[in-house]
Amino acid sequence: MHSPLYADYEWGRAGGAPVNIASIDRGQRVEAMDEIKRALELAEQIPFRFLIQHIGASGESFNERKLEAAMTSIEHLRAFAKPLGVRILVENIPNELSTPDKLVEFIQSAHFEDVGVCLDVGHAHIMGDMPQAFDTLKNLIRSTHIHDNAKDKDSHLWPGQGSIDWKQAMELLRSAPHTPPLLLEIEGDEKLNPADKMGETFKKLEAA
Repeated sequence: MHSPLYADYEWGRAGGAPVNIASIDRGQRVEAMDEIKRALELAEQIPFRFLIQHIGASGESFNERKLEAAMTSIEHLRAFAKPLGVRILVENIPNELSTPDKLVEFIQSAHFEDVGVCLDVGHAHIMGDMPQAFDTLKNLIRSTHIHDNAKDKDSHLWPGQGSIDWKQAMELLRSAPHTPPLLLEIEGDEKLNPADKMGETFKKLEAA
C-alpha cells in the first residue's frame, strides 16, 4: 500500500495539504502522521505487508532539520505499523532527501533495521543511473515501482515507452538478495484496457 501524499483525493487540488513527514513544522508533521496512521489502520480489515513512504515532497531540498524530522516521523510510524504486521519501505523519489545514498544513510544512521526500500525504477532512471541506484540499495530493496520515462520528466509510462533498458533492469532485480515483487505504477490512459496492457507488459518483463 502507498502512503497518502495529500489529505484529499485530488492530489491537493481540493485543498488538501501535502502529507510531508519531513516538514520542520511540528503541527504539519503531526497532521501528516495522523493521515498515514489512518491509512495503516486499513491493515486491520485488508492485511498488507508493506507501506510505501515518501520522505519529503517532490523537489524537496536537503537540510539536517528535515532529515531529523523524517527520522522522528518514521520512528513513530514504524512503532504504529508493527502490531498491524506492516513494514515501512521508504522510496527513492526526485528530491535531495531521497537519493539512494541518502536513503541508505538515513536507515543506517537511525538504526532502522526493519525499514526497507521500495526501488522506483522510473525515479532511479530520471535521477541518474538505474544500475548505480540498484547497487547502492540492493540489500534494502523489498519492493518496486515499475514505470518508464524518457529521462526528461517523471511521466510514469508503460515499460518500453521510454528509454529504460528493461533487460538490464530485470537482470538486476532478479539478482537482488531479496527478489522483490514488480508493481506497475502507470499514469492512466482511458484509451487502454489496463488489464490487457498489464498482461502484455508482464510477459515482456518476464521475457527480459
